[in-house]
Amino acid sequence: MPRTPARRRLVVALFLGATIALVELVSLAGLAVLEGRGVEYRPLVVDRLRAEHRGLLEDFLAGRPSLFQHDAVLGWTLRPGFRSELCTIGLDGRRRDPERPEPIAPAVRVAAFGDSFTFGGDVADRYAYPEALARLDAGLEVENFGVPAYGLDQAFLRYQREGRPAHPQIVVIGFLSENIFRNVSVFRPFYRPPSQLPFAKPRYLPGEPEPTLIENPMPRLEDYRRLLARPAETLEELGRNDHFYRTRLRAGAFDRSAVVRLVKLAREQLLPGTGIVRRGYYDADSEAFRVTTGLFTAFYEMALRDGAQPVILIFPERNDFVRWRSTHTKPYTPLLKFLATKGYRVVDAMTALDAAGNQHSVDDLIPTHFSPLANQLVAEHLLEQLRGFGLVR
Repeated sequence: MPRTPARRRLVVALFLGATIALVELVSLAGLAVLEGRGVEYRPLVVDRLRAEHRGLLEDFLAGRPSLFQHDAVLGWTLRPGFRSELCTIGLDGRRRDPERPEPIAPAVRVAAFGDSFTFGGDVADRYAYPEALARLDAGLEVENFGVPAYGLDQAFLRYQREGRPAHPQIVVIGFLSENIFRNVSVFRPFYRPPSQLPFAKPRYLPGEPEPTLIENPMPRLEDYRRLLARPAETLEELGRNDHFYRTRLRAGAFDRSAVVRLVKLAREQLLPGTGIVRRGYYDADSEAFRVTTGLFTAFYEMALRDGAQPVILIFPERNDFVRWRSTHTKPYTPLLKFLATKGYRVVDAMTALDAAGNQHSVDDLIPTHFSPLANQLVAEHLLEQLRGFGLVR
């Protein structure tokens, strides 16, 4: 029986529909595979605040109890006097275990700067590596200046404001390998959309002889009220100096389609000139690498001029450790090479974790942040290196 035009059109429509459905299913599978490898489709929403960020800001402005408080210069810092089941913040805004024994005089003053891996994310006071270090050697007076979600830029600025007046003899510059991304960020949700810290921060631009500071664009609490009232306008202003605002994918009307999302994600991964990591390693030609190396140089040399002895402590993140166990390669190798050419003292926490052997799983050591065991291993390794450098007895 010959096919009528209507019947042919129906067959073509069914074939096209089945093909589109199959392509969508394959694209969904592709997105799931990429997500399992840490590559997710997280586009920027640039004309409005996400509902969770709006709620967090409204609670923050209403005075909800929080570990953090707004800081005109740093973006945010720790709330003096804050206490929870896990952590204690002193009236000086630094974390310290209230049960830590006093050091034996004359103690060597050590100041530790960095992000949550210095602060001791997800562990109780006594298990943060600065606390573990102080307990290992009663001749050390250790101050923890770490703040969750900080970049190297904020750590450097905190040193200038609070570290220098404390006159430490040893300055530990903590750096999580992921921090290279934070160093070119201004508004944290542009970099990490699910972030629970929808705040702005200062950043530096590459410069000679030192990087150039761009101050925190939201120095007043009133600025966040303006963000809530006029999000599109304010987000555009925040994006002017934010790497991720310039380079990341934007949410679109057709994002319901898995094919569209996969194509956009593939384009983002393949486009040259917008990345920070290339072929699995820091891209030494990227703005982020130049900013980071400039910050390390400025921080290290300032500490030396202040009469302190700086030591750089590099933390691998979980994926770095998994990769190291598999291939014995590190994404931050270009940074290690740069620091070696400068002759700087560097301690790689990967060495401490690796020395523990394979009897400890990745989950035992880095479930998200460093576990109490990993913090202890880092403290022991750092103390050994400080003695090797001749900085402590």
